[in-house]
Amino acid sequence: MEVKVTGIMDSEVSNEKFSKSSGFSALVKTKHQTILFNTGKDAEAFATNISLLEPNLKKLDFLFISHDHPEHTGALEYVLEHYIIGHVVIPNLQDKTLYKRIKKLGHTPMEIREATTLDYEIHSTGGIGKEVTEQSLIISTTKGLVIITGCSYYGLEQLVRGIEKKFKYEIHMIIGGFTLYNSYERMTQENFNLLKEKHPNLLLAPSNCTERYVRETLEKKLAEKFLDFKTGIIVEV
Repeated sequence: MEVKVTGIMDSEVSNEKFSKSSGFSALVKTKHQTILFNTGKDAEAFATNISLLEPNLKKLDFLFISHDHPEHTGALEYVLEHYIIGHVVIPNLQDKTLYKRIKKLGHTPMEIREATTLDYEIHSTGGIGKEVTEQSLIISTTKGLVIITGCSYYGLEQLVRGIEKKFKYEIHMIIGGFTLYNSYERMTQENFNLLKEKHPNLLLAPSNCTERYVRETLEKKLAEKFLDFKTGIIVEV
C-alpha cells in the first residue's frame, strides 16, 4: 500500500453508525505523511466519525483545504484546536476570510497559487477556476496519480488536462465531488465519453457534491472502474 484514503465526512455513509453531514472530508495516509483533506461542515459530526475511524489520530502533517465554502471548512476550528498540525495549505484567494480564521488560531497557512510539490509524493494543483478558486490534492504512486478534489467546479476535463501538462504522469484515480456534472446533463455524456476515451483505465470515486443520479449514471458507464465514495469507505492503492 502506497496511499490509504478514508472517507471521514460526506452526505452519504457506508454504515449507520457514522454521522451524515453535507460537505466532504477525507484522511489521506502515505508511507511518510498524514493529510486531512477538508473538514466537512459540522464539527460534531466530524468528531464522531474521526473517533470511529481513526481514534488514535493526534497529528496531521498537512491540513489541506480545497476551497473556502462552509460545507468544506465548517469544522476547521475544531481540527485546528484538537490536532497538532504541521502545515495548513489553502489556495491563494482574494477573499482573506479563510486565511484570517486559520491565523486567528495560531497557524500561518501556505497560500498556493500554482501547481506545487508540498513534499516527496504530495502536490497541489494550485488554484483553478475564476468564480470559485479551488485546489486539488495529488498523490504520486507507482500506479499513477491519485487525485482528491473538493467539488471540481471547473470540470474534470480541465483538471485532468492541467495535471497531465504539469506532472507528465498517468492519472490512476480521482476521488471527490464532480459538481459540474450536476448542472449540465451533457457533461455525463459527451465530455465524459471523451474523458474515458482518452483515459480508459481511469478510476472515478464520486463523493459529496455529486448528485445521486450522476453517481448512478457513472456506475453504469464505468462498472468496475467506479467506486461510490462516502463516509467509512477506505481506498488503498
